[in-house]
Amino acid sequence: MHDFVAIPRPVAGALAGLTDVLGGDTGQLVAEAWEADAPIWASAGLDERDLHPARPIPVTISGPRFRENGAVVHISWTTRGARLVPSVDCDLELASRGPVLSDLQLMGRYRFDEDPPRSAAESSLAHRATVTAIRRLLDAMSREIQHHPGAPSHARSAASRSMRR
Repeated sequence: MHDFVAIPRPVAGALAGLTDVLGGDTGQLVAEAWEADAPIWASAGLDERDLHPARPIPVTISGPRFRENGAVVHISWTTRGARLVPSVDCDLELASRGPVLSDLQLMGRYRFDEDPPRSAAESSLAHRATVTAIRRLLDAMSREIQHHPGAPSHARSAASRSMRR
């Protein structure tokens, strides 16, 4: 899977915001991203109970790996209690797209539990629900980053200190 959103902030300020986002309750953001459209997906044929993961969702964050124009953080989470909310293993990259714009992109893989098996129709809907939830997650992170008061001149060193676990 791959998706990205633009953030109207220079990368240094956005990096400070991302540090705070990832230092908070990332599992809560993940759960909210899936649950936001659960009624819509239920009306399309999915069982809504299968779209509400058990909380808390444990999220593992490692990195960052800094690049000349941004940073990459590895993120993974495993869900339980919701058959149609997959576990995810991905890289979250924040990169500059010029002096006043940054991109936040997620690249990785997702995996549903194998049991019980799903029909082709259910698998198709579950895939689309996953793509939608990933976009909602990126949008939520982007909103938080945009409202962060981050100081661009210190963002890289602060991000490095606070993201080490």
